[in-house]
Amino acid sequence: FVVSLPALGFVQAGEQSEPTQPSPAVIDGEPDLEAFAPDRHFVPGTATELSLQVANDGEFSSGDPDARELVTTARNVRVAVDDDAPFEVRTDTQAIGSVSENEPREVPLEVHVPEDVDHGEYDVDVELEYSYTDRYFPRAQSARERTTTTTETITCLLYTSDAADDLLCVDLGGRRI
Repeated sequence: FVVSLPALGFVQAGEQSEPTQPSPAVIDGEPDLEAFAPDRHFVPGTATELSLQVANDGEFSSGDPDARELVTTARNVRVAVDDDAPFEVRTDTQAIGSVSENEPREVPLEVHVPEDVDHGEYDVDVELEYSYTDRYFPRAQSARERTTTTTETITCLLYTSDAADDLLCVDLGGRRI
């Protein structure tokens, strides 16, 4: 007579055990956030909205592909703009929630451009702070959590009021052509 002790791999005589797929020992990956500004053209002397897009091109290193989202989603994402450029961003830090690989997020920012600003290209630093799971251990049902901050630079273009009157005659640097 054989006693069944499945935890030790013993099976009672006459029983057949089905092979089970072992779960992966670890799932590794991390989010990779980027910020974009599709419409980044401004005219001095105006107040306008700059719409940032935050996208995630996560990096999946190992483990069960069905669990990819566990390690590639950025959680509690906060967006802040460093306005060292000659215009003022009037929107404070914004929390936008989670950003997965499938769902970019929009962040509206109120921007005021003084009249006396010269036309040209200006870099704006966008700071993205977020939390994520970079390693998940399915067997132990535990995870390693991280928090990080990354800075993305977006180039904004300012046009003189003359150039703004005829945008078809302006190159990307705001110069008349």
